[in-house]
Amino acid sequence: MEYSPEYYQQIEDNLDVLEFTQRVYGRGSENMLSLVKNFWYQERKGSLGTASSLQTYWNALYLVRKKETGCHQIDPLIKSQIHGVRQQLAVAYNLRKDKKKKPVLYAEDKFELLKTLYTSTETTFPYERYRVQLALIMQLAGITGNRPSALLAVRYQHIKVTLLPDPDGREQPRVLIEIVFHHTKGYLREKDANEFGIPDVPKEPCLLLCPLITMLALLFADQGFAAPSLTLPEQLFRLRIAPGQKQLLVPLKEEIAERPLFRRCKNTVQSIQISEEQALPDTTLRPQMTNLGSITGMELPTGLYTFRRGNRQALDNSSEITDAQRNIIFQYLNSSVFQKNYASRYMPDTQAAYRGLKPQTALI
Repeated sequence: MEYSPEYYQQIEDNLDVLEFTQRVYGRGSENMLSLVKNFWYQERKGSLGTASSLQTYWNALYLVRKKETGCHQIDPLIKSQIHGVRQQLAVAYNLRKDKKKKPVLYAEDKFELLKTLYTSTETTFPYERYRVQLALIMQLAGITGNRPSALLAVRYQHIKVTLLPDPDGREQPRVLIEIVFHHTKGYLREKDANEFGIPDVPKEPCLLLCPLITMLALLFADQGFAAPSLTLPEQLFRLRIAPGQKQLLVPLKEEIAERPLFRRCKNTVQSIQISEEQALPDTTLRPQMTNLGSITGMELPTGLYTFRRGNRQALDNSSEITDAQRNIIFQYLNSSVFQKNYASRYMPDTQAAYRGLKPQTALI
């Protein structure tokens, strides 16, 4: 079909360049922009308590202005003046300047949460798969440090199961599960996906902390393996690698490639069932985590970011992880983000370092 030159001229005249070139923000950022936009269009109830919140609202207001008007720059003089205004407002309204204490959970804390999850009569769910999903989400959050959105976006096409020869020469192959996390936070650029390998641990000292067992539980519950005969865990562990081969890939069913690993419940006429296509929403996960932390007796509110912070501390203290590897895992351009947001502000035994003594890490 051919159109007249006037037709194309009309399209050009009606083109909204501002709308067409606007940057696409994530759901969380869009929620913040909507909140700040409404703040200026109607009277806001409540008040700010910290100077950092005032800074956050100013940053979001800048993005709202850019989105609504297309103006990308602010006069340097105005930026300097606004900085002074924010300082005066913080003093005038006695806004707190100390940073909010952010809880950090380590492997031993996760053990207590998982023990409560599986043993307490107070932890109830509309469907028992939720219990196993929550366990695996906590386990993966701890060992990968990924944000909740990245964890909840995992689908079966992102998972690979492989049997590898035992390095110590045992007949029983080792199981390796690999997960690619695609849905990661980005700013003005796409970030490369990170892939994590989760091997089985010989003579596993703590089954509660083992993500491989929990992952296999969900895989078998979904009848996820392509081989029709592979329906029970013992069948997987009976498999052997063919002579001359270095590995045995255990494929998953192609028809479940798009299925989320972590899924929500749905109500039917007769019962509550797990959806086959709807991912578990963050709005369901957060209350589950908060409730579990409260039942366990955690001092501060429990969320997946507490494991993310614990992961960063653990990797920072590990001699096996370089700074470059840590930045790739966290998807940081450099170490400054970690130092500003996640590095512990509690100092090590500096007396021992200064005096050449053995650090008393058990006490400090």
